[in-house]
Amino acid sequence: MKTISKVYIFKKSLKYLVGLFCLISLIACYIPPKYGGYWGVLSWGIPFVILLIFFAWIRKRRHLNFKKTSIYIYALLSLFSLPHISASFNLISSSSEHHSNEIKILNYNVQSFNSYPHLRGKNFINSQKLLDIVLQDSLDIVCLQEYFNHDNFGVFNVKEKMTRKGFNMFGSYSIDDYRGQFGITLFSKYPITHQKDFIFNNKSANRILLTDLVLPSKDTIRVLVCHLQSMSIHSKYLFNWKGGWKYDFAYQKRALKRIYKSFRLRNEQVDVLSHCIESSPYPTIVCGDFNDLPYSYTYHKISSLLSNSFEKNGFGLGITSNHKGFEFLRIDHQFFDKNHFDILEFRTCYEHKKSDHFPLYGRYVLKKNK
Repeated sequence: MKTISKVYIFKKSLKYLVGLFCLISLIACYIPPKYGGYWGVLSWGIPFVILLIFFAWIRKRRHLNFKKTSIYIYALLSLFSLPHISASFNLISSSSEHHSNEIKILNYNVQSFNSYPHLRGKNFINSQKLLDIVLQDSLDIVCLQEYFNHDNFGVFNVKEKMTRKGFNMFGSYSIDDYRGQFGITLFSKYPITHQKDFIFNNKSANRILLTDLVLPSKDTIRVLVCHLQSMSIHSKYLFNWKGGWKYDFAYQKRALKRIYKSFRLRNEQVDVLSHCIESSPYPTIVCGDFNDLPYSYTYHKISSLLSNSFEKNGFGLGITSNHKGFEFLRIDHQFFDKNHFDILEFRTCYEHKKSDHFPLYGRYVLKKNK
């Protein structure tokens, strides 16, 4: 009778455990973090799972070792990974010709227009470069997170500058006093007929703006702007000066608690956002800093209701974070209703590097009623 060695049993058990972990990671983004923040953390492993599956297929093919059990496992994992692959990168992008009725939208986390002294630069040059981006005449809608305005501080009197350009505005601020206004804002060259904000915490800028806009064609659209809960962790506490991992377990334990909490808070916030989308009587576009990856519950909740602009017409990895230590994240997004809009162009503007986020630019056109 053939004996089974302990090494063989260990290898088999390890293979199945790894397969189970991969499967759990792939489905973790569909489980609301309110049932446990660790589900959100597990979903972070999805890019590594995709790579693992890819190299596993190559290895099996090279050794011509296709056992039925292995094929079933790899096929199942590959099936669950397909939606995540399409959300990770895009190699097909196109830019359609300009349309007379197109809607040009800029979404940008402007880092308070670099209003802090150490960010301004000489003669406020860094602040002015950010302002030049949002003050473009060609834009129709500008959605800003970490917006800052000061009526009595010339360079930061953004409201007046945008009003001169013909923009209407609606904003919601966590600070609104002699120090200025800080929060999120929508500027629109189209009339705003209805506006509402959803404030999650008076002391933070995390909130949602709901605006109904009337186009020159007399059609009404709904644009939602959001800034969802951030992780509130800093790379300097996680990495040392050489770029390696810093073994400060006390801080990392606190950071993990913050991460768990942020997942649960975004769960609550995205439920509000999804309700705004589902209850909208008008064609809807959503722009914002979601502070969440394409593998998250937040992302998949919204992408189940609307199409993601990067997935439809972006290129490459679509990385939007320019924050030191986190330059590999896509956390800013635009979504649109594909039943009512055609997307003509979408791109991440990597030439603009004065904020810790890159701006997103999209061109859309409202479909004609059949």
